[in-house]
Amino acid sequence: MGKKPEIDYDVIVLGFGTAGATAAIAAGRMGARVLVLERNTYAGGTQSGGGIAGFYGGPPPYGLTGEIDAKIKARQEAGGYGGELELRKWILEEEARRAGVDIRYETTVYDVRRDGRRVTGVRWCESRVLFEAGCRVLIDSSAEAVACRLAGCELLSGRATDGLYNTFTNTCLASNGKRAAGMNFDAGRINQYDPEVFSQTMLETAELHVLEDYSAGGPAGHRAALSDLPGIREGFHVLTEKVLTINDLFLGDAARIPDPIAYAFTNLDTHTNDMPLESELFQDWMVGASMWGTQLWFPVIRENLVPKGWTGILAAARHLGVDHDIGQAVRMNGAMGRLGEAAGVLAALAARAGHGDGLAVPMASLKSHLADIPDRRGENESVWGLPSEAIRAGLESDRPGFAIWSARHQRRVAELRAWYAEAAPGSHLRRHAAMALALLDDRTGVDELRQAVVERDEFLPLTSRHSNHLRGYACLYLLGRLRDVESLALFFDVLRDGALKNKYEYHTHAVAALIKIGEAHVAKRAAIAAFLRALAEDPAWELRARLKETQRYPRIDQLFRLRIAVILRQWGVPNQIGQAVLAMPLNAHDRALAAKCLAER
Repeated sequence: MGKKPEIDYDVIVLGFGTAGATAAIAAGRMGARVLVLERNTYAGGTQSGGGIAGFYGGPPPYGLTGEIDAKIKARQEAGGYGGELELRKWILEEEARRAGVDIRYETTVYDVRRDGRRVTGVRWCESRVLFEAGCRVLIDSSAEAVACRLAGCELLSGRATDGLYNTFTNTCLASNGKRAAGMNFDAGRINQYDPEVFSQTMLETAELHVLEDYSAGGPAGHRAALSDLPGIREGFHVLTEKVLTINDLFLGDAARIPDPIAYAFTNLDTHTNDMPLESELFQDWMVGASMWGTQLWFPVIRENLVPKGWTGILAAARHLGVDHDIGQAVRMNGAMGRLGEAAGVLAALAARAGHGDGLAVPMASLKSHLADIPDRRGENESVWGLPSEAIRAGLESDRPGFAIWSARHQRRVAELRAWYAEAAPGSHLRRHAAMALALLDDRTGVDELRQAVVERDEFLPLTSRHSNHLRGYACLYLLGRLRDVESLALFFDVLRDGALKNKYEYHTHAVAALIKIGEAHVAKRAAIAAFLRALAEDPAWELRARLKETQRYPRIDQLFRLRIAVILRQWGVPNQIGQAVLAMPLNAHDRALAAKCLAER
């Protein structure tokens, strides 16, 4: 390979996708000398070649993202060929070149130059030629934290129970002859950091698009090809100067988080179908109150972009400094576009000052260059700020979620106890008051929660536009949350029932409840361990759950078997669960998980 001479830039942007493109344009418009390194052959990333057009939820995109979107729409109305996906590629590249940005496609970054914990440049390969360039600020908009990983920044990975990420979309492009559009199909989990497992998973899940008859096109047109980019919703997050968490939003006061630079207005759009393995606070929201579709304002702050202890590098894509739970909201396209714009402005200002330190840039200077929207985080109060009379009315209704969450957020224990005592057994008011009390760690309503499980209560709340949770297994979840040791026999009974409706949800929440009780009550651990071991080693135990946007019901019990194996190992209980899982028909992702579980014994 040949080697070209070194050149210097104020700002280098790794990745020309939703965040990277706006970062490059914003920095270029600020007068910075900017280089973009993109591994593909076009701009826009997931919003163009990935087939995901438009913006999910909330108001129209604002700032530079809104400007670009308006230009795309205008070009469409003027008869631009290819629809939004193709026009986005052209317009982003046009705007970047107008801003003086140098763009290099088909590049592979293989090293990040650094001086201690200060990033000073990058090295990459392009057309079998090695290049390197210096910079004052490197913006990592690769989504997979490529630059941050090469530099050695600390990372966070997945959910707390097993480190797994959200599910991914295997997207297919369709065409009606004039425009291209993406067709989303959830395809389970993928490990994008293991090349062999990644490739095999992509091959296995491509069958989602196989049809018997290709002559009839759907609403998007005829299937044309798999998209260039899979719809990967989550990967590593960078440990930044401040990592925003679900606790900050639900247990603190989001309105007090200082100086947001970007916002997402959306729901916590999880596509996971193994909810009992998610965090407890996340399940409180999703299962205990059935709030999947509720939209909130999620702030992003400058410190979420700055890797902890590092200078000269910013994380500006879905790997920014937020936890697994909040990441399911701020990954949305509109928020990513704004995040890129803010990073581009911040990088240009830091480079202009000569220090490359994003934290040293005055907030007033940063905000003066950002076309902002009003701070609307106070609107979250409409979700958890209901007055007492509205809470009671909500608990008596078929849409109890806002009332349950307001009672929990405001800690209205005395009123909930009073309403519970006066309400008739089995009534909405009594059951929903019991659920709200359980979310406050109050055991007043445990008898009502147990009865709901015994009855397999089929009431489905209408709080959310969809993805609500049946009250029966929601109450089971809450009993587990309370570590209700007196419900052991009830949980065993649920798991012995192989014919009950919603078996998947009941069984998985019962497994999670038993693990919580075993952790909290050592005296009961042996009995729980024996039951769980027999269950997880039994090849006849089968659980299936639907992948969103499909009619596919893959087996999910292997994930819970492996979770049981990990817990039993921690409890010092020998078992053959890993071997039992490896004997099952598995996809590439789960085969790798099972092999890892066995290797860690």
